[in-house]
Amino acid sequence: MKATNAAVFFVDILGFSALTKGIVEDIRPEDYNAWGLNEEAVQNHSFLAATILLEFRDVLFSLKSHLPSLNIAQISDCAFIWSENIELLLKGVHYFMWTAIKEKGILCRGGLSYGEIVEVPNVNYDLGAFIVGDAVTRAAKNEGILKGPRITMDETFPAAVWDAMDDNPAITFLSKDLFHDILSLVDMREVDEYRWFLFGEDIIGGSSSFQLDHCGFVELTKQRLSLANVLKHHPRMGWNVRNKEGLNHIEAGELAFSQNGLLNVLHLFETRVVLKDKRSMGNLNKANQRVEKSRYFRSEEKDAWLMAVVDEE
Repeated sequence: MKATNAAVFFVDILGFSALTKGIVEDIRPEDYNAWGLNEEAVQNHSFLAATILLEFRDVLFSLKSHLPSLNIAQISDCAFIWSENIELLLKGVHYFMWTAIKEKGILCRGGLSYGEIVEVPNVNYDLGAFIVGDAVTRAAKNEGILKGPRITMDETFPAAVWDAMDDNPAITFLSKDLFHDILSLVDMREVDEYRWFLFGEDIIGGSSSFQLDHCGFVELTKQRLSLANVLKHHPRMGWNVRNKEGLNHIEAGELAFSQNGLLNVLHLFETRVVLKDKRSMGNLNKANQRVEKSRYFRSEEKDAWLMAVVDEE
């Protein structure tokens, strides 16, 4: 066996245990239909859980195909993803979360850490990959700290990112917003949030045409607001809002994703209104069109913002 340092990402499907235990009540036919379960015989908790798990697994397969060097181990409704290359791991984090939430409608939450792991060379992976070590334990522990589809880390992670990627101008410039101290409402202690929803994986690799200016930040803000719209409108998340805990996760995520002032951009779309009814892809697309067509994205540093709001009124 070999001990090495690696970045570890632990991700979990929110609400899955409650679903399998039958705690989520009042799931409606339209909630099942959103997942392709259109016949009454398959409209129950077990079939819905199995369908969500298949989609979750599909995202993991897609990630492995996209970034073959990543190590991935699925354990029921959660997974460990790790790499000695922290830049590669970050690409995987962004790819997974954007794909799972925006494209699949799966509500996920994650934890990050960096440190020692133990690898077993030449192991037979027929039963799946596995991983142990201090960083593994801490990543799993970090996952449960914040409400909503967010990612929590410990102090080992940003330090490792800065050491490995200090030549990436985008990461350096965005780190003020990317690494964020926040008070957890779960146990009222200060924790470190990794705000993955600020941008996609293309910026991490340095291959993006992204510009470090107001126009570039506005485009990133529009992308982020599209995630908030997913939480508000996506029909696949209808079952999540049928119980108090799931509703809390959706509300917390929507508030975080639509937060005003990130990247010094002000907008008119900050919200925490979660729809329980009339969730549809049509309404989601309309909401995204409103964001895309809006002219009122202003810099925090400019007085034009207040003038624009007055003109709109």
